[in-house]
Amino acid sequence: MGLFKNLKAMGQQIATNMGGTLSEEQLASLTPEQRAAYEQAMGSAAGAAGSPATGAGSSFGAGGPAATPAAVPANAEYDELVESQLASRVLFGPAGTFLYGGDPRDLGQSLHQTLQNDGLMAYMKTSWKATGPQARAEQARSEMPPPEPELADPAQQFHREWSRREEARGPYLAPARFPVLFSRIATQVDGAEEAVRRHLAESGLAGRPELVFGVYPVPAHIGGGLTRRKKRYVEWDVVHAATEPLPAAPEPASTWIAGHERWVARASGEPSVLDEDLAITLLAAAGIGPERCTGVARSFVSRTGGGGEGEPAWAVAGVDGVNVFHPAGGAMAGALDQLRSARPIVLAAGPPAGVHVQVLNWKAIALVVQQRTGIAYLTPSPFPYLPNTPQELLKAYIDIVGVNPFDSYATSVSQESTRSILDRDPSSRFSSTGRTTGTSQACVDGKSRPRLTSGSVVVVAYRDRPEYVTGRERWAAYERDVLQARLDLGTEARGPVSAMEYGSLGSGARRLIQGVEMLAEIASDVTSDGPADEAPHRYCWPPTDVR
Repeated sequence: MGLFKNLKAMGQQIATNMGGTLSEEQLASLTPEQRAAYEQAMGSAAGAAGSPATGAGSSFGAGGPAATPAAVPANAEYDELVESQLASRVLFGPAGTFLYGGDPRDLGQSLHQTLQNDGLMAYMKTSWKATGPQARAEQARSEMPPPEPELADPAQQFHREWSRREEARGPYLAPARFPVLFSRIATQVDGAEEAVRRHLAESGLAGRPELVFGVYPVPAHIGGGLTRRKKRYVEWDVVHAATEPLPAAPEPASTWIAGHERWVARASGEPSVLDEDLAITLLAAAGIGPERCTGVARSFVSRTGGGGEGEPAWAVAGVDGVNVFHPAGGAMAGALDQLRSARPIVLAAGPPAGVHVQVLNWKAIALVVQQRTGIAYLTPSPFPYLPNTPQELLKAYIDIVGVNPFDSYATSVSQESTRSILDRDPSSRFSSTGRTTGTSQACVDGKSRPRLTSGSVVVVAYRDRPEYVTGRERWAAYERDVLQARLDLGTEARGPVSAMEYGSLGSGARRLIQGVEMLAEIASDVTSDGPADEAPHRYCWPPTDVR
């Protein structure tokens, strides 16, 4: 409602005082589109005040179309604002236009013409409909126009689209590449790491870690809401390059690092820590390189609840720590004890020395190739030039950059921050409601279960080499020319550490205020998006500048 009030104030000021302007606070609250409309309206009002068509004393916009509509006023500040907004978009091309809308200047031109031709009230109504908070919701509720399938069989249609994407990737592939194979295993939340270690041993990959790109829990909430978390079915992907069966090997070990503990010193405003940054630092302290590591895996967690009488439903997914799979032995335990005794340790911003960590924005692509979290990816795809699954994007990156599994610490599809995965039907009039279970989809064990798909990022962490620098140049060209995307944007990776609320008051006063707030909110401690995070940043919270 605040933005609506701003628009009303804008109209009142324009109507009563041609020279009136919004306050700095009001301007700051406007979206770029609303700011464009305001700038153009003010320019039009100034032109209309002295134009022969309306006269200085006439009522603005009261009559029909203006005799000579004024041109949209030039505004360097507005152009800079628009260019900044366009530059921050993850997707461009057809998918970007669908997801974000067109160039805001086109909207400004349309609103300007409405103001000139139909008067102020029509302009205000059109502006609010186009730029108010319901505008994106209306777009999301609109049906995505599905393309006509070329083949009747969905599986054949999927394969044809995939083949065309493979062909488009051809010119960008690394000259020397390694096979990228996915082995998916079924387990339960309780004992998942043990199941992964057992699979690595039985498959022989534990004895050939130089063939393993990485392992990760598949980011999805599988099963109904009544299933106990420890017994809930989960799946893991093992990404490797072993094309032939291997002899069984001794079982590796795994080490867990809890995300809610402060391991790294970070002050407010400094870059936060990636899971892979801390895990690779620990491996380096133990003298374990990527050729001996069988994977760094963010620990995926999901929860659902609510939906009772007067209680909104919620479903959330996030990460609560990181698992490191490594050779058995005492080196890792000693390094962990050393790290724990020295915490909070000082780490330079960015990845460890000699390591490249690539974080790709999968969420933006998922918004256009999978309308809902509770259904499978769309076939035929409305934007078939984009990868249909995050695994396809992961494989494409490895193939184009030419990453050698010998150098790979981690390859995964995961989350960067906790977010809602509630299944909302965009065609429903009530888009604020949703389901805590998805449609039944086939699982790797052959059974079908309800599934809510998650995953916002694709992560690849590897020891860097000069040939990978060239490979990343190929990847940048592929992103630009084929995907029409900038997937390094909008990932939230290494975002600045937020200042702690009431941090300057000291711990005693802070606990007192937080206790009062807890009592005030005890009756409604669950929002529509689920419980709040325990900490806004993993491994580096609270910030070191808090008393």
